[in-house]
Amino acid sequence: MKKSFRAYVERLPDGAAVEAYGAVDCGEIFRFTPEIVPVPTAGTDPPQRKFVGEVRFGGHHGMLLVPIKHPAIEFVGTVLAVTIEYPWLAPSAMPRVEIARGEATPIDETSDSWRVIDLRLTDDGSDLFGGTYKPGERLDDMEIVDPSPSP
Repeated sequence: MKKSFRAYVERLPDGAAVEAYGAVDCGEIFRFTPEIVPVPTAGTDPPQRKFVGEVRFGGHHGMLLVPIKHPAIEFVGTVLAVTIEYPWLAPSAMPRVEIARGEATPIDETSDSWRVIDLRLTDDGSDLFGGTYKPGERLDDMEIVDPSPSP
């Protein structure tokens, strides 16, 4: 996300960020609940992490609605793709769209936690924001934190 977008929504007379289904507002960030996903075996699909929860940013009497629903991340080397379920893409399915890509580096060597820098919107990510933010627009850095206890 962009802090500036959240601040913009909060300044609107009817603006709100509403969290549901496991997403929690932690002040400056939103935390999504990790979904248990089997770890892929070597030589199969790239590692991914799925999360449950939704944050809906809204305002302008319903004309602004940006849903961030059930995000997932997929690693391809150190490149990380962020996807969400996007309810308006197809009438009966809940397809996933890639909204951003960035470079991921491990936070430390003892956990499966990552820092994502240079996170940038894709074409679909730009569409999610109604074209206000252009493809390639930089988002705030992100952390993916392994919730399991350290050994």
